[in-house]
Amino acid sequence: QEAGNDGKTQSPEAGMMLPVELVHPQDEKTKEPRSLVAFYMAGIGVMFLLFSTTGAAGSLLDDEEAGILDRILCTPMGMGKLLVANWLWVSILGMISMVVLMLFATFAFGLGPWTGARAVAAIVITIFTASAASGFGMLLASLCRTRAQLGGISTIVILVMSALGGS
Repeated sequence: QEAGNDGKTQSPEAGMMLPVELVHPQDEKTKEPRSLVAFYMAGIGVMFLLFSTTGAAGSLLDDEEAGILDRILCTPMGMGKLLVANWLWVSILGMISMVVLMLFATFAFGLGPWTGARAVAAIVITIFTASAASGFGMLLASLCRTRAQLGGISTIVILVMSALGGS
């Protein structure tokens, strides 16, 4: 496709002008341009979070393969406490990963400005997103028998979900 003199895109096959206007996203209230860094960080960040929490939740499969899980289940801890503890640990790892990703995006790509309301919103979203992603990762890990199976299935499922979600 070639650009015409008036900034619109022209299709060489049809010889017609297609009305295409490139618009930078704007804030609805202030009409200021929104940061594309924030847009991409949010989309890629969630996909990264899904992959990392699914990989971390695969530690249950490693414990089962090594025979550690059977020994833990013989203790008074039980399966419920084990799953809650693992979910909590994977959630904390996910939260730390997102904070590191946001700090990198801030210093390397100018994400911000970080006002009080934006920082609180980022913290709340990080907590809930990491918790949900770790629960999803543990669900996928519980449905798989081996680490290799988890890797293949999680890659397909996460990429399809990310593509459908717009990431």
